[in-house]
Amino acid sequence: MARQPASVKPRSNGDMSSPLESLVLAGVVFVCLLLCATPSVAQGIVVVVNGQLITQNDVTNRLRLLALTNGGKAAPRETALDELIDERLKLQEARKLRITIDESQVDRAFASIAERTKLSVDQLRQALKSRGVNPSTLRDRLRGDIAWQLVVQQRGQRAINIRDQDIVDALKKRGQDPENIRSVEYTMAQIVVFSKGESPARRKEADAIRASVKSCDNLAEQLRRAREAAVRSTIRRSSADLPPPIRLVLEKTPINGSTEVQTSPLGYEFYMLCDKQEIPGRDAAQAQIRSELVELELEQASRRLLRDARQAAVIDNREK
Repeated sequence: MARQPASVKPRSNGDMSSPLESLVLAGVVFVCLLLCATPSVAQGIVVVVNGQLITQNDVTNRLRLLALTNGGKAAPRETALDELIDERLKLQEARKLRITIDESQVDRAFASIAERTKLSVDQLRQALKSRGVNPSTLRDRLRGDIAWQLVVQQRGQRAINIRDQDIVDALKKRGQDPENIRSVEYTMAQIVVFSKGESPARRKEADAIRASVKSCDNLAEQLRRAREAAVRSTIRRSSADLPPPIRLVLEKTPINGSTEVQTSPLGYEFYMLCDKQEIPGRDAAQAQIRSELVELELEQASRRLLRDARQAAVIDNREK
C-alpha cells in the first residue's frame, strides 16, 4: 500500500519563527533604525541652539555668503557656525521682548543693499544665486541684525549714563581744545511715501515727488495731491551725531534741497534740508563726544548681551 505524503500544517501565529527568519527580521529592523531613527544624520543637523536647528545646508550657504562679502576669500567654517549660532540667539532674545520682524522690513533691508550696489532686487538675487548663495541666507542675516538692533536699544540704552565729567575726561584724553571744534546743526523734514514692501511704482512716485518739492515752506500743502505721501517729522541733528556718509551728503545739500530717495521701514523716504546753523565750539565738542560715548556703550552692551545669551543657551554641537 502506497504511503500518503505527510500533511504540512500552516504555522499558527503563536509559533516561534525559525533562526533564519529571525536573522532576516533583525537585519530589516537594523536597516530601518539606521535610515529612519537618525534624523541628525539624514537631515545634516550640525548644531541645535535652544531647540532650533542649524543644518549643513545653512553652514554651506553662510560660508559662500561670507566668501562673497570678503572679496572671494574663504572664511573658516567656525566663523560661519558662530555667526549662525549668534543669529539664532539674537532672534530668540527678540522674541522674549515680543519684538517681531515683518518680512516687509527684511524686504526693504534687502532692497537697500541692492540699491547701494547699483542693482535691482532681482539682479541681486540672481547675483547671489550665480555664486551658489541662496538669497535666504542673506535675508536671515538681515532679519537677525534688525532684531538685535531693537534688542540692544531696549536693553542696552537703559544702562547708558553719560556724565558731563565723562565728556571732560574724554576731551582731556584726546588733548582737544573744545573751542577749535566746529559742528553744524541741520534741520530736516522727513518725507515718506508709504509702501508695503518693494514697489517700483511707489519708488517712481517718490522720485517724482522729490523732483516737484522745491522748498520746505508749506510742505503739507505741496504734498496734498500725493495720497500715499506725508511729512512725517521735522528733525534736528548735529553733524557730530551723524554717520560720516550722511554728514557728507548733507554738507553738499543746499538749503531747500533734498537727499536721494532711500528705502525705509515705512516704504521710501527722502529728506528736505530746511536749515543749517553752526554750533559754537564747546557745544559742538560736547555733542560729538557724547555721541561717540553713547555709540561705544551700545557696542559694549551688544557684546555683553550676546555673551550672556550664549552662556544661558543650550547649544548641542552634533559634530563633536
